[in-house]
Amino acid sequence: MALALDQLGEAAPARALGEDTLQRARRILGPDHPTTLLAATAVTVALIELGEATPACTLGEDTLQRARRVLGPDHTTTLFTAAALTYALTGLGEGDAARALGEDTLQRARWVLGPDHPTTLLAAAALTVALMALGEVGQGP
Repeated sequence: MALALDQLGEAAPARALGEDTLQRARRILGPDHPTTLLAATAVTVALIELGEATPACTLGEDTLQRARRVLGPDHTTTLFTAAALTYALTGLGEGDAARALGEDTLQRARWVLGPDHPTTLLAAAALTVALMALGEVGQGP
């Protein structure tokens, strides 16, 4: 629901709902449960939309580390989290790190999910934004 609110342009309510969901998921399911990881990514996305790149990066990095360990590097949730973190890194001015993560994420998403999957398209968009921030549009994969 938090992701749906965010897609509707309601980032502040998405954040509030997402943080409540994340807190409950951590308490009931534990910090590494797939539902908890997806809830954390939803909060990361809301923070990005609100222009809060620093907390988005902090949460996104922790979530990506957990997702890679628990779900593996090629799981849909892991790739979605990595794409969100790519946006956050760009917002923080970490263009080189965003590019590296974005390139890896897009390559994995294309391989695992195919070129037309929503997460692949999100990864492509995140990488494009990172390349734009670096002044390298047109040089991506």
